[in-house]
Amino acid sequence: SSVCGGGACTPTVGCTLYTNDFPCNTASDWTIVSPPSGIPEVPRNVKWAIDQTPTVSDQNAKGCTLNFNDGTDYCDVTPGQNGTNCLRPEGTATSPLLDFSQTGALIPTLTMDSLVDIENVAIRYLNWDAPRVVLRDETGTALASWLLPARARDINVWKNGYQIEMPQAIGKKVRVELSLNLPYNFNNDIDNKQKGWFVDNVSVTAALPVESQCGDTQDNDLDGSADCADADCASSIFCSPAKTTLASGPSNACSNDGWTMQSNTAQISFPSLNWSIDASPQSVAPKTGSCTLNYNDGTNYRPGAAGIEFDQATGGTARWGQTIDLDNYTKAALRVWVYLSVEGNGACATNSAGCDARDVTVLEISRDNFADCTCGANQTCQNAPICSSVDTIGVVVPKDNLGVWFPVVVDLSPFAGDTVALRVRFDSVTSQFNTGAGVFLDDIEVIAVP
Repeated sequence: SSVCGGGACTPTVGCTLYTNDFPCNTASDWTIVSPPSGIPEVPRNVKWAIDQTPTVSDQNAKGCTLNFNDGTDYCDVTPGQNGTNCLRPEGTATSPLLDFSQTGALIPTLTMDSLVDIENVAIRYLNWDAPRVVLRDETGTALASWLLPARARDINVWKNGYQIEMPQAIGKKVRVELSLNLPYNFNNDIDNKQKGWFVDNVSVTAALPVESQCGDTQDNDLDGSADCADADCASSIFCSPAKTTLASGPSNACSNDGWTMQSNTAQISFPSLNWSIDASPQSVAPKTGSCTLNYNDGTNYRPGAAGIEFDQATGGTARWGQTIDLDNYTKAALRVWVYLSVEGNGACATNSAGCDARDVTVLEISRDNFADCTCGANQTCQNAPICSSVDTIGVVVPKDNLGVWFPVVVDLSPFAGDTVALRVRFDSVTSQFNTGAGVFLDDIEVIAVP
């Protein structure tokens, strides 16, 4: 079904191409691949399977699931290290061929229930073992990939109806491949004594495009209307007539605005490399106004002075002094515009597969004064995990688009009724190639509705 508009046919309904709830004792149309272990005396028992082991939450309701483990955990134990060494957890589960060649402008969308139980790793190992979805065309060429969140607050929680839009599949025949993200070259792994990854109720649809980013100034669904001018955004908090702005910054006064800036570089005699609110370097223009909140020394984020620079991991935090009181509100959101001039976007100087684990920017929101965070505000945190608990949200800023301003939105509704604090942390993690202009934030705002 479609209507004519603007000289083209616009679809009015979507369609479902594929569903699978992975019933027990039934042959599957998914292809399971388990590579050889490489160690003759260690068989590979960790693999994708459709069964009910090990037991996870809501097991009775879910029944059998598509899951990656050996029935207990996702460690094939190898000799040495008191049983803590494991084979690399390799293996894929791939869907049957999905045909989007006749679905026009509808958006290919993957929906699934997902539960992940993996290690809560340190920042330097960010996204190691994270659930990975790869979209491949019918020849096997990768078209796109996505990592599912795997912070502490995401562990052992069913994320029912988790959706991934796959516009890269428009007009194509594709397959969806599931695996763990392994951005390292080691032949073995350590620990992996958690239960692995569980998937259920998979559906693939050709869906009507929607204005999915109600606040990025872009016409996401190409219907001629962006953000609040689009009817799709009527229920968005950003478009509510009852919304209240509780906090905003930085101001155009180019002062610290009550922010507390801390950095590890004071410990190595280069205090100029820190968070600041100013207009430098001039190579990055503010999103609006005169200044940004940024991490650099006015040039880059590599320690040094007078033409002499040093390879040194750098990092620190900027904490907002504004109190964010969400009492008497039922919904709230943080929106921050970010500009990244760091390693990433597939362009890391070395080991590009591990880009996510270097030059990490994290937005942290807490109702307990960051009590669960194990890394100091004036430290690099390579060996500490991302702050993530029932009392603190840690959101890693994606590095999909370097060198442009883009919005990051964080749902603060779980903290409705509380008073929260906000800070941003940057960590180069490594000491090399820290020659970009750094990290820049602008037009920070917290909005809420009763």
